[in-house]
Amino acid sequence: MKSSNKRQQQPTSYSAIATALVKATPINPSDDVFFRMKTGALLFKCKPDGTKYPRQFYLYNSEDMLSYHESGKLFGKPNVYLIKEIDEIRCGYHSNTFKRLLSKRRVNDSDEMFAFTIMYDNHQHALDLMARDQITRDTWINGLQLLMERYSRSGVAKFINTDNWILNQFRIADKDDSGSLTKQECQSLLTDVLNTKMPNRLFQLMFKEADISKEGLLNPEEFLQFFKSLTRRQDLYKIMQQHVKDGDSMSLDSIKMNAQELSHFLIHTQGESDMASDRALKLIEQSEMDEKLRAQGLLSVD
Repeated sequence: MKSSNKRQQQPTSYSAIATALVKATPINPSDDVFFRMKTGALLFKCKPDGTKYPRQFYLYNSEDMLSYHESGKLFGKPNVYLIKEIDEIRCGYHSNTFKRLLSKRRVNDSDEMFAFTIMYDNHQHALDLMARDQITRDTWINGLQLLMERYSRSGVAKFINTDNWILNQFRIADKDDSGSLTKQECQSLLTDVLNTKMPNRLFQLMFKEADISKEGLLNPEEFLQFFKSLTRRQDLYKIMQQHVKDGDSMSLDSIKMNAQELSHFLIHTQGESDMASDRALKLIEQSEMDEKLRAQGLLSVD
């Protein structure tokens, strides 16, 4: 009997198939980064007094928020950080906390490659973190930036500035179809839908200004102007943060710009040079509503 020269085909193992698929399928770099973030990493929360708290940070499977596992403290509860509320990721020692720690020699210059800061909630808060190695830090920085870009591209930021979208949200918030919103309904709409937080004192002041009928209610047109006015205040707040000393550590309610800082802004940003100091004082005199601040030559967001 003649033996066959043909080789008998062997069944392919599952592991061989899996390996072939991995080699044949292009990998999206962001998927790998997100996978590592979901797996989690040990990061150290840095406090102004130099204390470092080790926490196992991770990205939610929904990829819209991050948190850390409970520390075991009796009353400890992990914070949740929404991607949509993150304003900026800073590499190295570029936050007030890290600068303070560096000046007090509580951190080493050589460790800056492990440090980064998450600025969130309209730059009002900062999460200062240290990784154990640069690869981990860069993974989280790159991943967070990718998530922020994705959120920006989603169109939420774009639609929030359109009159029709805002008015549609107004109609949804108007549960009783009365054609107007109460203070409580306005606050809920701002916080829960428009993702806008503001000090209660400022809210009361702006609501009163927008309530032309003085009935304690806002109709669609009044609310639209109210929201646009608020947006302008938010823009002013961000400008002041950039031009006021230590502005990035101040809240919308506490930040103040003096005449010299305003003059510097007019010269270097607006291109004004002649009589900039006089114009700064005049702007404060005309714009500042608080009599005491006006007398001190200070401009607030209000």
